[in-house]
Amino acid sequence: TFSRARQGFLEFFISTTALGAVALLQSQLTDPDESSPSSQSSTIRPPLFHPGLELGAYSFLGSTSQLISLHSISAPRNTLLVQLSTVLVPLLDWVRGGPLDQRAIFRAALAVMGVAIATLAGLEAGAPVLPQAGDALAIAAAGCYAVGTLRLGDVARRKETVNMAKLSPVDPAPRMQAPRRPVELALVRTATQLGLSTLVLVVLTTTDPNFVWVDGSGASSGLLGRFDAAVGFVSATAVPLLWVGTFATALASWFQVSAQAVVSPALASAVYALQPVLSGALSALLLGEKITWQEAVGTVMVVGACLIRDVDDPDT
Repeated sequence: TFSRARQGFLEFFISTTALGAVALLQSQLTDPDESSPSSQSSTIRPPLFHPGLELGAYSFLGSTSQLISLHSISAPRNTLLVQLSTVLVPLLDWVRGGPLDQRAIFRAALAVMGVAIATLAGLEAGAPVLPQAGDALAIAAAGCYAVGTLRLGDVARRKETVNMAKLSPVDPAPRMQAPRRPVELALVRTATQLGLSTLVLVVLTTTDPNFVWVDGSGASSGLLGRFDAAVGFVSATAVPLLWVGTFATALASWFQVSAQAVVSPALASAVYALQPVLSGALSALLLGEKITWQEAVGTVMVVGACLIRDVDDPDT
């Protein structure tokens, strides 16, 4: 638990730093000279603090529930239950007053069945059939992911009203619609996850006196021994943490916000079902693992689900 909490903290720290650097660079390149009064007004962006906090909380609760569920259920079973979010997205959208799109329901069901078939081969022969505590946590994670996907679609596709009179007093058009900056929303969401992971780590460090930040430092005596353990830890984990924090977290979050600005949440959730399928494909490509017929059939079904377009969404 400690090592995973520490890994999450470092991962979100790296991703928040990367997104912050990109957001700062983007503002410097796209915004005009801030010396003029009109440019100062043009650099103002609608507040993303509250939406980012909400989205970051959903992501953190989902990932934490999914991680804890792995203590009592297998990884394939966990993957299958978490992918129920693909079905929950159109259903929750209908519950809150949206249309019940038959194509979205069929697409979600096809994607979940594809993931189920692809993961059947990984289920243990003696795995318990009755529901376990980890099952409830995995389903709760699916719910958090589904609500987060819906809310991200609402926030990312929203265009903010900007008062043009502040930018140009002689402009006859009083207002205009300006889209949000995806990197800024991704930054606030990731920073929220960093704050929550820091809180969890602080709680763990204060409740267990045997907690150590670096594995093996407790067995080393003196400052020099702890320094050697810290150097060994950094050298062994620096590259994986930089990869996960920069690409799998920061870049993926940026892409997700950008994508959901133009596609529906239902279609986005179906595309997210490609994650376990792509993991299997990359394992076969990079690690030489063999692809079973179940994984091949499941891949075809998930990809087919992603190709089904929304009826009333020409942007897809």
